[in-house]
Amino acid sequence: MIQFLLKRDSRQDSISQDAPRISLPSVLDSQVESLLAGRYQDVPQGTDNPTRALRALADDLLLRAEEDLKQSVGLSININEAVMAAADTAKGLGDALERAQRMAVATEEMGASLRAIAQHTERIVVNADDALDIARKSRSSSDQAMAAMSDISGAVQAAAGKIAALTRAAGEIEKVVSFITEIASQTNLLALNATIEAARAGEAGKGFSVVAMEVKNLANQTARATDDIKLKVEALQREMKSITESMNHGAEAVANGERVIVDTITSMGEIEGRVTTVTSSVRESAQIITQQQQASAEIADGVALVAEVAESNVMSNDRVLTAMDRIDGLITKQMDVFSRTEFAARDIIRAKADHMIWRKRLADMLVGRAKLNPKELADHNHCRLGKWYNGAGAALRDAAPYKDIAAPHAKVHELGIAAAEAYQQGNIQEAIKLVGMIETPSRAVQSCLDELIRAVSAIKPA
Repeated sequence: MIQFLLKRDSRQDSISQDAPRISLPSVLDSQVESLLAGRYQDVPQGTDNPTRALRALADDLLLRAEEDLKQSVGLSININEAVMAAADTAKGLGDALERAQRMAVATEEMGASLRAIAQHTERIVVNADDALDIARKSRSSSDQAMAAMSDISGAVQAAAGKIAALTRAAGEIEKVVSFITEIASQTNLLALNATIEAARAGEAGKGFSVVAMEVKNLANQTARATDDIKLKVEALQREMKSITESMNHGAEAVANGERVIVDTITSMGEIEGRVTTVTSSVRESAQIITQQQQASAEIADGVALVAEVAESNVMSNDRVLTAMDRIDGLITKQMDVFSRTEFAARDIIRAKADHMIWRKRLADMLVGRAKLNPKELADHNHCRLGKWYNGAGAALRDAAPYKDIAAPHAKVHELGIAAAEAYQQGNIQEAIKLVGMIETPSRAVQSCLDELIRAVSAIKPA
């Protein structure tokens, strides 16, 4: 095309002899040199149709280069935003996987605990059955003891009745003995009178005297015998009184024993009832625990499936992040190529991509895909945007977006460096919080960059 324009321009020069002579090769050389070097904005203005066409071509190429870089930057921003979202998803998936794994461990521990509880419950059921048998046997023994005490009470009462009859009989004997004693005393008195009368009778009363003496002796013997019987009857009465008192004490003790046994039987009945209730409850608990074991097994299977799915999601998301990293690398290379062309808004446009790459690196750090040393991170004065900002011309320094970008830009770097420091110190939650706080100043930076790009692009080169 250039050769055609040169030939046509030569023909026009040969026809128009009155046209002024210009240094065409010098302009063409400068234009071609700038075009080949990619310095489209340095292509000089044309002085004729060919050189003006070349300048128009340079302007078009410059516009295309700017648009291509903007598209690449926009694609890079979208990719990095997607990567940050995926990284945030990866963090959520990682947390879900960790929780699922902890749930799996906890479920397994719960299952083990339920198995142990089931074993203990089985032993408790056996012990409860044994206790119920013991309570029933104890109640049966108490019933037998009650029957025995009733028999003893009957025997004691019967013996007491016989002792009472014997006491009455001893009283009757005592009366008879008293009567005999009285008769013996009267007989002795009569014998004494007979002896006196025999003595008065003299020889004739000797025989009667002997008989009276014998009667007196018999009366004395009878008196002594009755005294002995009386003493024995009195001793018998004392013994019977003592026996009666002992029998009364025994009867009272038997009565107390009966009351105690009745209370014991009542208590044993209550114990048996409670043991029966406890045994029934333990059996129900054993059934419930068995059901819980089955439910725990189902939960364990479900949790294991959740953990497996979560792990698969983590791996899939990691593959997505890896693929997007490769795409981002290709886009970065493409931006490097487009950035070789110099134009006014180039550094600002590229700074938009750098800004998102900065945020992406922080997101990668939170999910363990990147290691950042806070001491090596650039501050807001030494990044690409900072360098452009500090070297911007006077024409932009009074622009509102130029002034407005300084504070949020500094805040983004401040929060990012603080997040890297927190992560390095193991304070993960603080790092996550700081990275989340970057969102607001980052949006402000992006908005100011868009306005600066429009402002710089509107400035026409001389």
